[in-house]
Amino acid sequence: MASLLALSACGRNEPSVPFKALDHYLGIKTSDGYEPLMIKGVNLGVGIPGTEPGELALDYDTYTEWFEQMGSMGVNTLRIYTLHYPRFYEALFAYNNLHPNRPLYLIQNIWLDEDNPTGGIDIFDFSSGVDQAIEEVVSAVHGDADIPHRLGRAFGTYEVDVSRYVIAWILGRETYGGELLTANALHPEVTSFRGSALSIENSTPAQVWATERLDNLITYERDTFSVERPVAFSNWPTTDPLDHPSEPHRYQGGELDILWDAGEDDAVMELTQVDTSKAPAGIFASYHVYPYYPNFIYRDPKYAEASDDEGPNNYIGYVTDLKDFYGTMPLLISEFGMPSSWGNAHDAPVAGFHHGGHDEATQADMTRRLGENIYDAGCAGGMVFSWIDEWWKRNWILHHRTFPTERLPLWFDVTNPEQNYGLLTYDLGSRDFMTWPEQEGLGRIQKVRADYDAAYFHVEIDLTNKLMDGETLTIGFDTYDATVGESVLPGGITQSDLRSEFALVIQAPGTAQLYVTEAYDLYGIHKDRATEAQVGHSIATDGGAWKEWRWITNDPATSDDGSMVYDLVDYNMGNLRVNAEGSEPTTLDAVFLGDTIRIRMPWALLQFSDPSALNVIHDDRATKERTETTESDGIAVSVALGAERIETQRFQWPRWDEVPPTVLRAKPTLRTFEEMIGSWPDSPSEPPRTIP
Repeated sequence: MASLLALSACGRNEPSVPFKALDHYLGIKTSDGYEPLMIKGVNLGVGIPGTEPGELALDYDTYTEWFEQMGSMGVNTLRIYTLHYPRFYEALFAYNNLHPNRPLYLIQNIWLDEDNPTGGIDIFDFSSGVDQAIEEVVSAVHGDADIPHRLGRAFGTYEVDVSRYVIAWILGRETYGGELLTANALHPEVTSFRGSALSIENSTPAQVWATERLDNLITYERDTFSVERPVAFSNWPTTDPLDHPSEPHRYQGGELDILWDAGEDDAVMELTQVDTSKAPAGIFASYHVYPYYPNFIYRDPKYAEASDDEGPNNYIGYVTDLKDFYGTMPLLISEFGMPSSWGNAHDAPVAGFHHGGHDEATQADMTRRLGENIYDAGCAGGMVFSWIDEWWKRNWILHHRTFPTERLPLWFDVTNPEQNYGLLTYDLGSRDFMTWPEQEGLGRIQKVRADYDAAYFHVEIDLTNKLMDGETLTIGFDTYDATVGESVLPGGITQSDLRSEFALVIQAPGTAQLYVTEAYDLYGIHKDRATEAQVGHSIATDGGAWKEWRWITNDPATSDDGSMVYDLVDYNMGNLRVNAEGSEPTTLDAVFLGDTIRIRMPWALLQFSDPSALNVIHDDRATKERTETTESDGIAVSVALGAERIETQRFQWPRWDEVPPTVLRAKPTLRTFEEMIGSWPDSPSEPPRTIP
């Protein structure tokens, strides 16, 4: 590892350059020049259970513990998205003082707010706010800031200077095409900028805007602290500079009324044309790249036909194409990873890199493969997303299913991909099934009991002997209001006193399908693809239709030239994983077979919008809103096996307003990631390999 020689500031008129953008890599200054560093990084989320990210709730000891864990794994760089409280920088400084030969470098992001201050979508509206944030964050990192109390952002007295460990700045977030196109349309005269550090000529207004902000970042640190370092504007494939023939283009110029709905290949943000001759630390490209979104990443023919040594692989095709465009400019994949979620929010069929639907073991293997692709493509390194699972995260496919957003941190949605990217996760522990009395049977079904936690509704069924191959066990879930729901379960099984909204049909030795009543089926409702029979709430029916529990992952599309046509794709979320007795368990198992059959149902599959408040979806399609709910009076369960029937009491739990106890656990991905980055060189000695 390179030493930290020559990191002290030079004279005010000659700013020091401790880190520099070299050919292909970021470099650290040594006594002999600049030594390239392969970034082996982690994105540090701080939204621990029960909190929103803006609370920045981590304490000093947790930071210290995590830094030790990262360092022992071989992580050399961490990234934070915004300014943290002073305790973060104090803990990082203390850790690096204890590990001077293998410090944790920091990539400090300066966040771009998502809410436009004018209510529009012109990125120019953010200028003053971004420039203020630049001064604030740079000063704080240098230990020279006193920020008064404020809501939703860090504040305090910053006295510890960690700038010697800050290898680079990243400015911004994933900007949307509409923001960039609006800027281009409303400011056509802004085509050039000449700053003290960076200049750009004959460019788009949005790219000029980004260049000016980066120039302000460089010059503020240079003029105030006599130092400068590499900078990048945060980017993602949606605004990449590449042409994607499979992607339909919505915006053809001049149509301002559709800019809110700009397509995934309509806008460009790239800064290769920036003149850096007055910025010795240089600039680099920073991209968040995942293999399932936008659609062109797996649909463009040259990506769909790409492969690595493990088989077809659209990701290596895209990352290599992106690296080819940027040439010798360092390309840092500042976010990559895969989620270990029950739900798949986007289908990517080439290599199975779907947006979810993976158990933790598969998450680990796929994350490793993506990381190896990043390395093989010659990138400056990769930063895995993310350190922890974060319960607060939203996802587009669940936007109309789990809400309100301010209560999401109180419970864990295992169906939500965005909540399940972590190398570490928060476990809730086992249940003792002592919450409610068990229901006893007189035949082969001996007992039925239930329990709950912040992730699942649990059911256990004791049998006198196991299910035989071909036998079917049917469980009905009456989730609210005994007067509504379907009285007849799949297979013609009539319930006595209950009406169910959901039915789980288990057939030995290994299938389980969850069904929902037609009236309560939410398939396509938020996309205006529902039938008249789907009313969005439960109604009383007798012998009505049951529907497989599905959601839509990919909308139909046609390329501009009409040569590529893509059908609608949906996902059978109700096809649940069964674990036969003696089999190795997985994190996606819903049904465990044996003398005792154990079932765990994620809250979202039972259409609880907020289990912590007992709220279930109860939509009225006659209204515009899709977020209408009612309070459940608990869940009652019907169990049918052959001619036997058991119907339970209604299991009702108390509302909770504080996060329940959790235990932090390393997922398999953590060990796999450690092994992968251990195979990467600390300092690349040769130019990156060329991928055919």
